[in-house]
Amino acid sequence: MLTKSWLAPVAAVLLAFAFARHADAEAPAERVKAAEESYRQGQQAAQRGEYLVAARAFARADQLVPNPLALQAALEVSLMADDAVLGMELVDRAARLEGSPDWQPGIAQAVDGARARFAGRVGKLKIVCDGCNAVVDGIAFEVGREGWVGIGLHRVDLAHKGRSARKEVDVVAGGVAVVEMPPPPRDAPRSEAPARASEPPPAETSGVSPVFFFVGLGLTLASGAGLTASAIDTKNKHEAFELDPTSVDLKEEGERAEVRTNVMIGVTGALGLATGILAIVTDWESMSPDDTEVSLSFAPGPTGASLFGRF
Repeated sequence: MLTKSWLAPVAAVLLAFAFARHADAEAPAERVKAAEESYRQGQQAAQRGEYLVAARAFARADQLVPNPLALQAALEVSLMADDAVLGMELVDRAARLEGSPDWQPGIAQAVDGARARFAGRVGKLKIVCDGCNAVVDGIAFEVGREGWVGIGLHRVDLAHKGRSARKEVDVVAGGVAVVEMPPPPRDAPRSEAPARASEPPPAETSGVSPVFFFVGLGLTLASGAGLTASAIDTKNKHEAFELDPTSVDLKEEGERAEVRTNVMIGVTGALGLATGILAIVTDWESMSPDDTEVSLSFAPGPTGASLFGRF
């Protein structure tokens, strides 16, 4: 864990030497100075118990000027802050030191501790979109790089050249979820060429097809045949009941037959009315022997008759 040496004030000369020693030759003095200041801010925040602020300050110092002193401090304080995403980012950053003289036992211990605590709580997210601006859960996200995020659902907003897209992605522990900007919509298909001038325009009709009238006529006839059969059956059951007026079964059968007949009277009447209306609105001029063929036939059925047609 974090030792008192990280929290204790460090002399300005020693701190400047530590960062200057690890800075590359081309690192500007302003960046080295900014790294030193960020490290001091991390020390102060850690002393106040603000571990999340301190971990980010130490990490920023190491990002400005890579330094094992700042990196170890950032790793240890990220454990105190319990920041899984930052902790695993620092673990990846520490990989650059492995095998080098800067790979100290303290850094190795902090890396092992961060992996043990955080590995099951995070996964990686990669956004593939050249030139896109990406925002994940309201925070800007670097495109093209695998970055650590917490497990679970995340909202990804993409923007590119006037187009935008929003997606939800489920990140699992140790996995890598990839999000891509959907392709632009295809160009609208060109309209078909207009009909040739030599082709005559389709003839206008002023009514419905005669086929509908013949279908209605056939249904009416079929319903009428069924009504006739039902009426005869009802009459027979009534006569049987008159011969044995004490029979409950004959009475119930007669009542059911009477209800069925009454229903079929209504259905047949409605079909007849509809067929009459169709006869008025049918375009009879459009009917010719070559264009339309209607065939209707009847066969016995449960209600007396069934209709079959062919057009």
